[in-house]
Amino acid sequence: MRRNAAAAFLTSLVVGLPFAASAGGTVRTVRAVPTYRGVIAVHAVQYPGHGREDVAIVVTNRRAHPLTIAPKDFSLVAQGDVFGARAWTKSQPQIVIPARASRRLRLSFGVPARLVGASLAYRTAQGAIQTVPLRGSATTGAPAAGASAAAASILTFWVTQGVGEPWGTAFDAAGNLWFADPGCDFAPTCGSGTPPGEIGEIKAASHALAFYRLPAITGNQPIFLAFDSSGDLWFTTPNNSKIGEFNPGTGHFVGQWSVTPGSGPWDLAISGNALWYTEHLGSALGRFDVIAHTHRDYQTPSANSNPYGLAIAGSTVWFTENNSTVDQVGALNTSTGVISEYRIVLPVSGTPHMITIGPGGRPWWSEGWSNTIATLNPSAATPGSCGVSSGTCAGIQRYALPVTTACSGSSHVSGIDYSASSSLIRLDNSLTAQVGSFNPVSGAFAMTTLSNCSAHPHDGTSLDTHGHLWFDEEFGNAIGELIG
Repeated sequence: MRRNAAAAFLTSLVVGLPFAASAGGTVRTVRAVPTYRGVIAVHAVQYPGHGREDVAIVVTNRRAHPLTIAPKDFSLVAQGDVFGARAWTKSQPQIVIPARASRRLRLSFGVPARLVGASLAYRTAQGAIQTVPLRGSATTGAPAAGASAAAASILTFWVTQGVGEPWGTAFDAAGNLWFADPGCDFAPTCGSGTPPGEIGEIKAASHALAFYRLPAITGNQPIFLAFDSSGDLWFTTPNNSKIGEFNPGTGHFVGQWSVTPGSGPWDLAISGNALWYTEHLGSALGRFDVIAHTHRDYQTPSANSNPYGLAIAGSTVWFTENNSTVDQVGALNTSTGVISEYRIVLPVSGTPHMITIGPGGRPWWSEGWSNTIATLNPSAATPGSCGVSSGTCAGIQRYALPVTTACSGSSHVSGIDYSASSSLIRLDNSLTAQVGSFNPVSGAFAMTTLSNCSAHPHDGTSLDTHGHLWFDEEFGNAIGELIG
């Protein structure tokens, strides 16, 4: 069957009224009193003999009461005609959105072959009809040359029920998002009197929240997370220099094991039985055996290196050295135990932060204070040597983010991930409150500014199976999802 997909268009809706809706002249009042806020996308797909308009809706329930909605709560208005919704994507009769949760839904409308000037309509509890114009509502036909297949939008999941200040994130095999919720800002440590932190979970299907409080041990605040092949969740607690294991199936903590005192285990990744972690309060990488619960340190050649982000590519563990006076990326050969360090730029600047593995197995990292991201070509770089007397070192490519004053004149490029499905580098910027992507082929950035300039999107970035970027909003006590 032949399909001609039209381009997508976005608009936004904010309504702070009790929710009810109109469809075909009927009115149904929903007892819950949420704040209805969403991003609405529309596109059209033409089939032989008839038309169809699909409307993608994001609904966020900010209140403490569930919200029940159904397809008949919405209608499509175009050229004086009203078209009733057929069903949700999976034909559910209604959907309950838990308190402080979001759902992404898709409505299907039967429409004429060519539909222009459409709006989405519903009725408030006060009886007034509200409409959302779908700007440039799509007609049938192919997207214009160079048109984006979908514009970017943001979903926000508030996690205010936890102790706060979410940090690292990780997806399990079922698509549930887990996050570290330490209840403090590591700068680089938390106060000695800080209560134990939590591990949080956002369920994939319902977006319901669950929290699991860490054992009552001094300095027990989690920062980063990673799943092993059996589905257990591992985490680091820098303040007490421990590695922990949590069983999601039972909801219990399996145990915590001490590593080198004062090392500050930070970012982590798992390969087989080896859990690799950066020792941010020292100058080493650590290897923890998840079976034997033993550990070993690998000292960096440079002193005061403060390793931060970490990523594994085959037999190489790549990591950043997050000290502005050192300013290097390192590579540990897991077969030999040898660490190579690569200079980034002379004179030093940038403070490399988080790191990911991009196209061709090359590392990409964020450079906090210099408003840049960078990558390394190992075949063109020489460990321990810049290769030039000043400027960007041999084998390094750096890319500056677009300058913005939307939220702050300062910048701190933080989280970074590579989406193989879109061939894009995904990233966020804490101080400008931006999330977005970078195209390594075109060299172009596409950044979206959050509505909360104080949200502080930070190190906790992860990609779901659709390639969407999920990120922590540390000071907003929220988890965000970038769609598009």
